Amino acid sequence: LPIATQALIATSNFVMYQWPYIVLFILFVWLFFVAYKNTETGRANIDYFLLGLPLVWKVYKNYILAALSTNLGTLIASGVPVVKSLTLTSKSLDNKVYEAYLDAVTQKVSGWQKIVESLQEVDPRNEFFPLSFLQMLSVGEKTASLDTVTQKLTDQYTREVNYSLWNLTKWIEPLAILIAGV
Repeated sequence: LPIATQALIATSNFVMYQWPYIVLFILFVWLFFVAYKNTETGRANIDYFLLGLPLVWKVYKNYILAALSTNLGTLIASGVPVVKSLTLTSKSLDNKVYEAYLDAVTQKVSGWQKIVESLQEVDPRNEFFPLSFLQMLSVGEKTASLDTVTQKLTDQYTREVNYSLWNLTKWIEPLAILIAGV
């Protein structure tokens, strides 16, 4: 028999006779993952990992920036002070990496530093806050129209999320067909 057929038969036999151990192994891994995810360090590591995944990181980062813009703009437009808006926004993102950055920004802003300057200090390489995001926020700070600018940022990043998801789907479809064919 060809090697591929032998491998298929061996895999089939393994799964057929060892399925209880496979189920227990999957259950153990899942429980470990859930327990790890519920720790502070685990959640931060998983969030950082997701932000580094190829194909996924751009969608995830744009999604977070859209949520950040939406929440910050809504709070500021409602009359909530900037420091309190930043604090609430950081907690609402459900991402420990961005939460840590925004907590550092909040500390700097409470010391009378501008938002954009604070963002540039905490992320000097613009990994998490792109230059275009910072430039738009800077315009909003200078013209005292952060609520309007954040709405434009929300629109822009929502479009980018939709486009990125469309592109991601283009990459996943052939892989799914390939896996289904095997």
